[in-house]
Formats: sequence, C-alpha cells, structure tokens
Amino acid sequence: MDHNSPGAESEYYHHGFKDLCRLVGQPRALQIVEQYKSQPFDNIPCVKSSRLISTYQNPETDNETLNLLDRRCSVFYPPIDKFQNKGKPKHLTLRQIIDLIRSERFKPETDGVKLIDKKTEKKRNREFKAANFCYATFSGTFSYSSDESLIQHSCFICVDLDDLDERLLEVQAKINADTATIMSFISPNGDGLKVVYEMDPKAYSQLEYYKAYTNYLNKLCGLKPKDIDSSCSNVSRACFLSHDPDIFVNPYFAAQ
Repeated sequence: MDHNSPGAESEYYHHGFKDLCRLVGQPRALQIVEQYKSQPFDNIPCVKSSRLISTYQNPETDNETLNLLDRRCSVFYPPIDKFQNKGKPKHLTLRQIIDLIRSERFKPETDGVKLIDKKTEKKRNREFKAANFCYATFSGTFSYSSDESLIQHSCFICVDLDDLDERLLEVQAKINADTATIMSFISPNGDGLKVVYEMDPKAYSQLEYYKAYTNYLNKLCGLKPKDIDSSCSNVSRACFLSHDPDIFVNPYFAAQ
C-alpha cells in the first residue's frame, strides 16, 4: 500500500506497540512505527495521535487497557441559548453517547427537524434544533459550554461535514471504510455527517487538527474546506445528537 495515501497501514493505528510486535513481529512493528513517524502531520493527522506512537514513545503506558469508547464527553440538554448553556451537563462515555444515538431517544426531534427545510426556512430550522436537541462536546468534558470551562480533553475531534446532499452515501462509505475513523453518524437534517477522530492536544492545537483533517478529507473524499464546518476548530465545539440507528463505530473498538 502507498504510505503517502490516506489510510495507509491504518489497520495498525489503534494497536499498542507491544501488541503490534506480537501481531507482526518486532522488526515489522518498528518499520511501521518509522513509517508513521515520517508522515507529514497534514497527510495523516490521526497517526500523530495514535496509540501505536504514544506507546512506542512511552512504553509504560502500554500496560494500560485503552478503549477510546470509554473516554468521556459532556452532553448538554435543551433549550440551548447560543451554545452557551450554563446548565449542568452529564459526562458520558463515547459508548453511552453511541447507544443514545442508536436508540430512539433522539428520534422525535430528528424526525421533526427534517420537516423544516433548512434552505428555505434556515432560521426556523436552526431555532428548532436549539430548542429541542441535546448536543455533545466531543473534545472533552466541560462545566459549561465554553472553551474556558474545559475540565479534561478527550483527545477527540468531531468533524462536521455539511450539505453533502447527493454525495452523502459516497462520502460516508469512504469515511467508514477508513479505519482512522472512530465513529460517524448522520446529522439531524439528514444531509451531513459527523465524524470523530483522534487528536493529541499536547502536540497540536485544535485549529491545527481542524486544518489537517480538512486536508486529509480532501485527499480521502475530495472534500473542500467549505464542506467542513469551521467550528470544528473550537475545543468546545457543539455537536447536535441525532437519531441514527445505523451509526458507524470502528469495529476494533466495538469488539472490545
């Protein structure tokens, strides 16, 4: 596989170094690590946040059981006032949020917003979501919805792909086939996609990751900056939680 292409060797992103040595042998594991380390950040940004690199550089962490689905994010409840909800959020694991999206918990509001055309009734559509939808701050836990109120970063970034329309199924298939993807689900209006990736806030800023994933998705799916919501560059980025019974979860984590 061409290591200059998105997704190269991506089946190894989430392995610990010791685990990979057992799987492919130490010489091959070291070769993969070096290939990862040589990649430009903008080419495959998730490599720079991967468990493989971190456990190779810090072997003591390799004894820890790591399942990204057990990291916590905050969930805020409506009504939302300009995304500055001061109410006390719940801090849920990614696994719990996935279960909520897959269940019928958000079905009534998801069905409701689809009756309001966001192109002809943009303001009404936006107001309906603010009044009815829960939202998550996937990049961490917060005391309220503000960058300054970050309690702990989750090492996630949620990328919001807008107005895909007839491209939705094609883009969704490519993203779900790419094992750098942790999870993805359809946006409330039914024409976009929410995608969760790894990031390392100690290595690069939220803005740098946003730019890098924009570049990554351009290579993977042909998406342009205008297709990606720029609020992904904000650590307290609010993501509405919709009903999607077919939510995609990376099988590597779902099986654990």
